[in-house]
Amino acid sequence: ACDQHVSGDLFILLSVSTIERIDMASGDLGAEYIYRAVSFGMNFETGQLRSFTNIARGSMPYSPVHVDGSRDVSNNLTITWIRRTRIMGEWQDSIDAPLGEDSESYEIDIYDGATVVRTIAAATETASYTAVQQTADGLTPGDPVILKVYQLSAQVGRGFPRQATV
Repeated sequence: ACDQHVSGDLFILLSVSTIERIDMASGDLGAEYIYRAVSFGMNFETGQLRSFTNIARGSMPYSPVHVDGSRDVSNNLTITWIRRTRIMGEWQDSIDAPLGEDSESYEIDIYDGATVVRTIAAATETASYTAVQQTADGLTPGDPVILKVYQLSAQVGRGFPRQATV
């Protein structure tokens, strides 16, 4: 969200030593809570009320990277990507990052303009989109395909998308 700020925006400088992450039970996801915003020197009763709904954004899988596509002679499209992880994802030579999820699964949304025309499920970092499927979806096989790839989490569903044209 950093790119959405403009000159003159107000901000609050936070410190790791003065901020605390609130752990919530999975059953509390999607529930609205009311918090009272109180800062140093303020009276609790006069603090402003703010609502917050936890959607577990901090637990959503990162977007995949390096989305690519290749076609065979029949214009069947093979889509590939590389997953990322929130768990121990530091770069280490010749070592794959741990999955960080209960299982490996993805969804790929295929677009015609702004409309999703197909969602493909995948259990690995590759998916097929055949020429027959492209035609059925109103696309011309061989033309560029706009898509979004999501890694899935058993706890919070879809992670952050990676959009690409392949």
